[in-house]
This record gives sequence, structure tokens and C-alpha cells, in this order.
Amino acid sequence: DAKGKISIPKKIKNIPVTSIGYRAFGGCSSLTSVTIPDSVTNIGDRAFSECSNLKAVVFGGNAPSVLYYSLFEGSEKVEVFYLPGTSGWGSTFCGRPTKLLPKGGKDA
Repeated sequence: DAKGKISIPKKIKNIPVTSIGYRAFGGCSSLTSVTIPDSVTNIGDRAFSECSNLKAVVFGGNAPSVLYYSLFEGSEKVEVFYLPGTSGWGSTFCGRPTKLLPKGGKDA
């Protein structure tokens, strides 16, 4: 069942998706996981704040730039997953723990 899971597309009407805006998903309590493509290089402040049921955010590319570290404020269950061969990841990302996905893994 895909309820609560979203995948951000790489393109919308043939235009690359490079950013996720300020509070884009803020307060979305039904959201459980998000997959973000490698085309996204910038994420706005509090984009995933107060998402009380968000457990996994899977990044397909390098760590995106964020202006502030309140990206996951109030979303205490989140784990951040990233793919082998990508860069910019540490043991945490915006205060949340990170995990390397197995080679070929795309879903947490």
C-alpha cells in the first residue's frame, strides 16, 4: 500500500525539479516516506516540519543544500537514507540520523 508515500518527480512538464520549497510538506501528518531524486539540490526551511508520522526520507543524489537545519523540526521519527556513490552525507543530516542504502536499494 502506497498510502503516505510520495516520490518527487525528476521533471514536471519537462522542467527539472531542483528545489523543494519552504514548508512544502509542513504539517502533513499522513506522510510516512518521501523519495527525493538526484535533481533536487536545494530544500527550503521546514520543508518537512511537523510531519509526525514521517519515518523515511530517501535521497537519490548528493546531500542537498539547506539554509537552516530546521528541515525536520517536530518530525522526530525521520531517518535519512542515501545511495552508495553519493557525497555530502555525514552521520546526521539536519539533526536526523542517516543510513547508507544497500547497493541498488531505492526504498527504505
